[in-house]
Amino acid sequence: MFRVVKTTSYEHFIAAFQRLISERERGTQRRLAKFLNMSPENVNHVLRQRKRASQELQEAIARFFGLTYDEMLSFGRKISENRTQRRVLPFQDELDRYPEVSKERYLFIYRKACEQLGSEDLYFAVKWAIESFQGEFQAYSKGKLDDFTLFHSGKEKISSIQSCMRKVFETWNKPSVD
Repeated sequence: MFRVVKTTSYEHFIAAFQRLISERERGTQRRLAKFLNMSPENVNHVLRQRKRASQELQEAIARFFGLTYDEMLSFGRKISENRTQRRVLPFQDELDRYPEVSKERYLFIYRKACEQLGSEDLYFAVKWAIESFQGEFQAYSKGKLDDFTLFHSGKEKISSIQSCMRKVFETWNKPSVD
């Protein structure tokens, strides 16, 4: 199932901003904050869409990345176009409450995969395990892995964990032969 998503200029700006930050080395947000003469926390609030950037701030952020405001919007438009006909998950409305390309969204997708497999109680073990899936999270945060693919990949990993746990419990519950 596909859904067409209409995006605004600000959403194009955010898409470009998130992608540019995710592709840069560690410390970029801090350097950007210094360039903008604002706190790293405020930069992060804009990045995670907790605060809205003014037109002037958007233009300054574009300049930091060596782009004009129009170039930044054009880049974001290309990213958004790739998302406009995205595959929709059964819990898409809930998922859309989380910022794109965020750890919170990534973990929420895994929680939903656990729920769908009837293993809500397994989520905390899976959450611990996925903290070590840094390569997967990096691919997700760079847009190389979409929500739909992440969800189904997560279900496969969770199924494997379930299978391993069943084997462990079967072994523990076998009567010992003395």
